[in-house]
Amino acid sequence: MQCAARGSHQQHAGCIARLGQSGCLTHQERTILEDNYSFLRKLEHRLQIMFDLQTHMLPEDRGELAKLAIRMGFSARRTSPH
Repeated sequence: MQCAARGSHQQHAGCIARLGQSGCLTHQERTILEDNYSFLRKLEHRLQIMFDLQTHMLPEDRGELAKLAIRMGFSARRTSPH
């Protein structure tokens, strides 16, 4: 089974679902993959909103990283989402 590298969110979600249905992924693996894919898409969107451009790079500046962390639901003193 081949999944498109540059597909839409729906295409990637469908690909993950097909991998689970075909038995290539356990239910737990599928859930983890879906959750992590959603997290990375959210991160990508926050980066693009912050810098008003198409980017896939994390900022190097600690202040900008802190702002991004807050936008992602992390607090300054926590290492996991709320």
